[in-house]
Amino acid sequence: MKKKSFMSLQALFILAEIDKCGSQRKASQHLGISVDTINKYIAILEEEFAHKLLVSNGRSLSLTMYGKTLVQQAREIENVFKQIYNEQAPKENLKGDVLVNMPLSVSTNLLPKNIDDLFTAYPDINLITRTYIDNTDFSSMDADIGLTFLTPTNSEAVILYQREIPCGYFASPEYLARHGYPKDFDDLLNNHWLITRVQLQNFLQEWRAVVKKAKHVRYVTNSTYAATEIVRYGGGVAIMPMRFAKEGFVCLDNLKCKKFPTIYLVANQKSKDVSRVRTVIDFYKKLIDEM
Repeated sequence: MKKKSFMSLQALFILAEIDKCGSQRKASQHLGISVDTINKYIAILEEEFAHKLLVSNGRSLSLTMYGKTLVQQAREIENVFKQIYNEQAPKENLKGDVLVNMPLSVSTNLLPKNIDDLFTAYPDINLITRTYIDNTDFSSMDADIGLTFLTPTNSEAVILYQREIPCGYFASPEYLARHGYPKDFDDLLNNHWLITRVQLQNFLQEWRAVVKKAKHVRYVTNSTYAATEIVRYGGGVAIMPMRFAKEGFVCLDNLKCKKFPTIYLVANQKSKDVSRVRTVIDFYKKLIDEM
């Protein structure tokens, strides 16, 4: 391969990261390179293929049809790299325990999809998870991997991935049938029941302001599971990840979240490059993308 081909390959991966993050700025943060560098690589691709790859309406960025085709191909290439790495990794490094720490607010919303595939492909890797009531900044990194909604403060806790979790205001069909659909934020604050989690106010300023102004905060808990079940059975309105729109909850579309919480996937500097740990890191990245 010529040098230009290597640059094109890197540009393909950058384009895929832009698609995943939704903007060049966020992609630059994830990749650790400047926006100017990203623009240079995208320009290389557009010139090489003689096609526009990204379009902007002034507020958001999206891929053209040709750009989507390239991103799909880039992901196929990335999967090949992962397969090669996993097949060639020393087998002794794919054995043993991987310790994962996370707060309950993460574990409750992290659906362990395809975990049977992980266990089947790596029968000698064991997951040991510890959950905490409160979110943590991992000021003490005593695990191989950590997930949190707070920016890690420990230099040993290396941020490997981060993603904003789209959220909305949700209620159950039963609640809306009895109490009506909130007309706007004033109606929500003055006339509706709110369900809140203590931790949520620590990393989502918008919700803290809503709770402070609301006249009817009917249920406060430190359990994400308890809050979800209260909403499910008609107890009130709460902020929840958008995936709950597929689980029988009603998203109040006229009430928009202004800012989303960010989840961080971090790893211990000392063990992040161990093959079994890297394998589990890749697994959790996929789970985060589906939150």
